Amino acid sequence: MEKSPRRRINWKSIGTYYVIACLWSWPFFWRRDVLHIPETSLPIHWALMWGPGLAALVCMAVFWRSHRRSITLFGDSWRRSIFFYVAPFLILALFRAHPLNGYDRRPLIAALPMLVSIFGEELGWRGFLQDALRSLHPLKRFSLIGVLCESWHFTTHLHGRILLVLVLFYSLAILLSFAIGYAAEYSRSIVVAVSLHAYVDLLLQNPELYVPLLIALPVFAFLLLTWPKQQSRSELESVAVAPSQAPSSNESR
Repeated sequence: MEKSPRRRINWKSIGTYYVIACLWSWPFFWRRDVLHIPETSLPIHWALMWGPGLAALVCMAVFWRSHRRSITLFGDSWRRSIFFYVAPFLILALFRAHPLNGYDRRPLIAALPMLVSIFGEELGWRGFLQDALRSLHPLKRFSLIGVLCESWHFTTHLHGRILLVLVLFYSLAILLSFAIGYAAEYSRSIVVAVSLHAYVDLLLQNPELYVPLLIALPVFAFLLLTWPKQQSRSELESVAVAPSQAPSSNESR
């Protein structure tokens, strides 16, 4: 039996997505990282972070005929997705952790604004782009997403050691793209991607809390290993060609 042909990649939708994401977010990045104007309110921070999310919403609407989604908001389990996100914050609350750096709020209170911020990113990178690039081999797909994501952050690392930045931060971005991407692929949940993204941010911004945060890792592993599956990986990887891309009777002669 022949495998169903994979969809062609719509590079126009990917280019449109990335242009919108950068045009929206880069002025905010420039304001913060180059002009050194502090973010005085959460709405400004949210506006910066939501460039990929807004771009995803636009492209899902404009390119709806060719774009097929497999990664949804909660994937195959909304309960597990929610617990996946809340788990590290609950652990930090049990340890009576101090207000989190970057949000200046106690963990359970900081969880909501952090969710809004990071969801704006992951709706784009995993909710749209990972599906849009599905026809690529995972190595190419996750590497490309990592490079595009880090380039979107370009002003964050504008300082003298450019070579170190290119090697270190792009390598880290690609590595995280693989880790978050595979978890999102397995669970089919954007919230799982948001959870892992938030977890990495918590570790980087609050290194003194690494001991309680490490407790969340076996929780994540258990949730993923026991995740209910309603569609096999092979079915996801063998997505049929969209009707508009199927060969016509004239072309098959």
